[in-house]
Amino acid sequence: MTSGIGIVPDGSARLITVLIKAPPTVDIVLTLHSTSDRDDSTISIWTFFQQVNWGD
Repeated sequence: MTSGIGIVPDGSARLITVLIKAPPTVDIVLTLHSTSDRDDSTISIWTFFQQVNWGD
């Protein structure tokens, strides 16, 4: 599993991405978006992607 946290350049939001690797063909990408840069803010948007075959 790999992940990363990014802050929007103007400091107004956080974007967290997680790649869950489950070989051979079921990798999952989870994106969480917060419209606040506060540590205790609520995640407001969740996006989930699952691609059965990255070659598609």
